[in-house]
Amino acid sequence: MGSFNVRRSGMLDLPTRISFGIGRSIVPPIKSQAAVGSPEWIADTERRMRRMRSHARRSGNWSRFVFLHMREDRWSALAQVSSLVPAAGFPSLFRKVWLDSKVIWRERSIVRKLISCIRPEFQGSLFTKADRERFDALPDKFSIYRGAKEWNVSGMAWTLDLQRAIYFATHHDDESMACSLPPYMIGVVLERVIHKKTVLFYSNDRGEEEIVLKRFEKGALSPEGTLWCAEHRGREAFAAELDKQRDRLTAQTVSAATELLSAWRLLEAHTREALI
Repeated sequence: MGSFNVRRSGMLDLPTRISFGIGRSIVPPIKSQAAVGSPEWIADTERRMRRMRSHARRSGNWSRFVFLHMREDRWSALAQVSSLVPAAGFPSLFRKVWLDSKVIWRERSIVRKLISCIRPEFQGSLFTKADRERFDALPDKFSIYRGAKEWNVSGMAWTLDLQRAIYFATHHDDESMACSLPPYMIGVVLERVIHKKTVLFYSNDRGEEEIVLKRFEKGALSPEGTLWCAEHRGREAFAAELDKQRDRLTAQTVSAATELLSAWRLLEAHTREALI
């Protein structure tokens, strides 16, 4: 665990504190006589990282120990020391690793076990003050949404924001560079109505209105989410989906979709005229 990979650029992929925006390295510049990116430099760096992890573990600095691992290894690192982290401090460290993670579903077996380490009396530590106020203002039952691809329709990460779910179904975030997916890769938007008691915690740290459930769950296809995902497949696909979902949509959504189609057709007509 904690092995390093050299990127195509030849630079080492060092651990960072956060997974969004511009990451701040928790590792000082590597001092080595070897050329950066060379096997010798990587070996020097690995030895240094092992010493730093060992020191963090001996001193009980559990957050530093976990974040001195590569992002894909941090759930495993947390599992290594889960029995050593004080119960009162474990939820906040779990939250940090969650918010730093890119792909939760790959680590679902570890995540399930770690959730069982969160004692009920300390679950409140998963919330910031602002997030707790927002969550407490929600009704006992409310709707949540999930933008997913075919391989991860079951998940713990959901959102209160339908538009955010649509974004996740239609975009891919690679090294913090978001890009639209081609039509054949566009996912689905799921929805479900839940009770507050099924929620592990809520976070808006990343502006995602994220609802984290206590278990991996699936949902039903969202009619509105399905419609707006079809927008990314082109006008014909969007028009066909509007006809298919019309009876399941609100009057406001039907009106907005109809206006979009009219503008789309008008733009296509003007484009054809310009080409004549």
